[in-house]
Amino acid sequence: MRIRLLAAVLLAVAAAAAAGPPDVQTIVDRMRAAMEPPRASTRRFTLTVSGEGAETRFTVAQARKIVEGRLRMLTVVLGPPEQRGVASLITQGGGGQPDVRALWVPAVRRTRLLTPVGGFEAYLNSDFTYADLGFVDTQARYSLLGASTHDGRPGWQVQAVPREDWYYSKIVWTVDAGTLLPLERSYYDPAGVLWKVERFEDVTVIDGQPVATHVTMEDRHTKQSSELVVEALEFAVDLPDALFQPRNLRSAIDSPLWPGK
Repeated sequence: MRIRLLAAVLLAVAAAAAAGPPDVQTIVDRMRAAMEPPRASTRRFTLTVSGEGAETRFTVAQARKIVEGRLRMLTVVLGPPEQRGVASLITQGGGGQPDVRALWVPAVRRTRLLTPVGGFEAYLNSDFTYADLGFVDTQARYSLLGASTHDGRPGWQVQAVPREDWYYSKIVWTVDAGTLLPLERSYYDPAGVLWKVERFEDVTVIDGQPVATHVTMEDRHTKQSSELVVEALEFAVDLPDALFQPRNLRSAIDSPLWPGK
């Protein structure tokens, strides 16, 4: 059985290689299309942070829309009560400029802009950073590493080297050979050692858009992990542009648009 399974995996890799690798930019564009659909949408997800024998759960709502030609992502914490109202807004960069991130924390009643360094702060003390949950890095240098497999499925591996590599020296994507959807993302520390592994699972099609509804991030250094499970998602919703302005972060929690609020 093991020999037959190994033979099947090797054949899958050989078939993907024989078909010829797609252009690396095609893969990156398809990944972006899958992870950053242009249609306005809202979603609710549960973020579970595990470690040291305990779990902490957050209920989070998110809205996405293209405003003034840039995709924007608003994320608001609905619970627990002590974190309720924490809101962040990411505006996609362009023309060689980095993404812009703003953060509202009710406890200190102020909105602050996160520097590119601040984008690597842990989101709600989880294993995800604000950058990890943001947009695909368009300023990184991408290269195709070759054919691979993921849980027995043929795929391609793409390496991204960030322009600023002081936090991650490289990020290796594994994408499905057929759909070019992301399956896994491996993050390497500045010394080139594998640090974190992110997995995209339970892909479902909602309004014609494939979405990974279960995402996990494992920290290989600390042996801890975080899990994100999408519980409600709706596309083509009517969202006001005012919702996506940094000055309105303080009142984002009051919006009636959040699913299941």
